[in-house]
Amino acid sequence: MNKFLAITLTGFIFFGIESFAHEGHSDAPGQLKALHGGVVTAGKEMNMEMLFSNDTVQLFPLAHSGEDLGIADVKLSGTAKIPKGKPAPLSFVNDGKGFSSKVDLKGSYRADLEVKATYKGKTDTFKFLVEK
Repeated sequence: MNKFLAITLTGFIFFGIESFAHEGHSDAPGQLKALHGGVVTAGKEMNMEMLFSNDTVQLFPLAHSGEDLGIADVKLSGTAKIPKGKPAPLSFVNDGKGFSSKVDLKGSYRADLEVKATYKGKTDTFKFLVEK
């Protein structure tokens, strides 16, 4: 739905357009669905869902069709980099449903994560921003 508004004020005309697109559509084409309540990032070979709470990041590999991948077939490696810091390696643990790792923010308010995921011999790289 589009609305058009024109207001005149002492000889000047101001125009404004209010637009609503895809409002209320949770199944819009191309939308990535989070199965675990996190943020989903698309990759070429798979998608990755990320949750961050306190000092722990959880990652859930997803097929492009939306379901969880068999995590026994997925290998993860990654780094966390705080502002003005050097990248620190992340140690991922298979927790049965996905992978988890501690992220040391070292007093910072955020960190950039770079995660490499290998599934059936093919690798994707995912980038996430985590904040306190």
